[in-house]
Amino acid sequence: MKFEIKNIETLIVFFNKHFDKISDKEYSQICYETLQVFTDKKPQTKDEAINKIRTYWNFIKSQPTEYEKPLFFFNEAENLN
Repeated sequence: MKFEIKNIETLIVFFNKHFDKISDKEYSQICYETLQVFTDKKPQTKDEAINKIRTYWNFIKSQPTEYEKPLFFFNEAENLN
């Protein structure tokens, strides 16, 4: 499967279309290659995966560029401050 992911919206479109077809390993690899975030397995649902991606991305965008990005996904309810 060849798919070019250029931005966060393309990533979400990809997962909307292919989430049920990819393995845990493929999900982890895609997340690392696109977001540089580690995950051990894909979430149980597509909606949960997309929510994690958007939460992570919104957090990254809200931080100054010199800050280090989290290496792992986090829950929306976690207090990161």
